[in-house]
Amino acid sequence: MTIHLKHKHEAVTRDNVITRTIEYRDEKGNLLNTKSQSLTFTQPGDKDLVTNQVIWNTDVPSQSFDEVKTPEKAGYTPDKAVVPSETVTFDTEDYTETVVYKANEQKGKVVYVDDDKDGQEVKQGSISGKTGETVKVTPEVPENYEEVAGNPTDYTFPENGTDESNVVTIHLKHKHEAVTRDNTVTRTIEYRDEKGNLLNTKSQSLTFTQSGDKDLVTNQVTWSTDVPSQSFDEVKTPEKAGYTPDKAVVPSETVTFDTKDYTETVVYKANEQTGRVVYVDDDKDGQEVKQGSISG
Repeated sequence: MTIHLKHKHEAVTRDNVITRTIEYRDEKGNLLNTKSQSLTFTQPGDKDLVTNQVIWNTDVPSQSFDEVKTPEKAGYTPDKAVVPSETVTFDTEDYTETVVYKANEQKGKVVYVDDDKDGQEVKQGSISGKTGETVKVTPEVPENYEEVAGNPTDYTFPENGTDESNVVTIHLKHKHEAVTRDNTVTRTIEYRDEKGNLLNTKSQSLTFTQSGDKDLVTNQVTWSTDVPSQSFDEVKTPEKAGYTPDKAVVPSETVTFDTKDYTETVVYKANEQTGRVVYVDDDKDGQEVKQGSISG
């Protein structure tokens, strides 16, 4: 007698989790952030309890990942505004999508300020680059100015930079040069008679050199007040027969850079004189008769 048997079976399931990873990177490939999405599939099967073999159902419904809007990042533009929805099946392998943020072009200004005039703006220049980029700052110094120590030599464009906020300030000061000026002071001695008539003159001159500091921006000069004084030599009054001067000597006199030309006057006064009047007799060959006197 033959007994016919059959295998027992049971319904079984298995799960598979499909993961999509979105990587956010910069242009150099540096990882900035990630976002993961997962979908779980359940596949039914029929298990032969004698052989332990399972026949898996191939009719597992597909599923779709939701679209993901790319987060905004100040100063950067992503190459994908959205990672789109995508349909996957039970057998899909885990996979990765990559979004690359590209640095935006930025502009800025270089502002030159005059520290000798309380930071007054002298002029402007410009700089340009990309978000996160460090650019060299090469100042173009205006004529007759020079840089103050400590000015920036480079600038890094920030993520939130704008044309107005990207500012490099270059501090300047005025150039100066040493200058001099001369002043000649003249003393004139006038020799006059008692009526004021000019008889003669003698001039003496002294030259002073004053040093100064010239601001080449304003052209203003600050002159030194420390200019040594000088002295005119004394002058002996020349003799004049029959006259006596009111000054035997015009004395030495000390003058400074600011002294104006001036005049000294020497007056010759006529000397007192006496004389005689002689009376002669022409009839007696000029014989003296008597004498009288005169004065003046």
